[in-house]
Amino acid sequence: MRLIAVLVLAMAVCGCATLAGPAPLTRDDVVRMSRAGDSPGAIIDRLRQSGTVISLSASDIVKLHQEGVSHEVLDYLQQAQLTEMRHRDALSFGYPPYACGWRYGFQPYWSPYPNLPWGFC
Repeated sequence: MRLIAVLVLAMAVCGCATLAGPAPLTRDDVVRMSRAGDSPGAIIDRLRQSGTVISLSASDIVKLHQEGVSHEVLDYLQQAQLTEMRHRDALSFGYPPYACGWRYGFQPYWSPYPNLPWGFC
């Protein structure tokens, strides 16, 4: 019984500790910071610290650029979106997250399909 209470307490403490942090930024926040004159590096740092991932279509990227968002910020947003999609894809197929990156080339991994035990990343 005591072990269960300790585990519940540990889970509660760890869960609360992970909730702290800056809130994700919105598209409007990015546009507002760009129009306010914040440097692209400062905006990217805020996006990175908050873990913001904004789904962008091609027309969204064009619109944000027309509203004053720099190329560097748009490139970062697009890269963050691609990284998030790869991460979700890896989790959905049971691969270790980020185990297969573009820089690794051929990387063996366990396949859920019996006839394909190896794969390309």
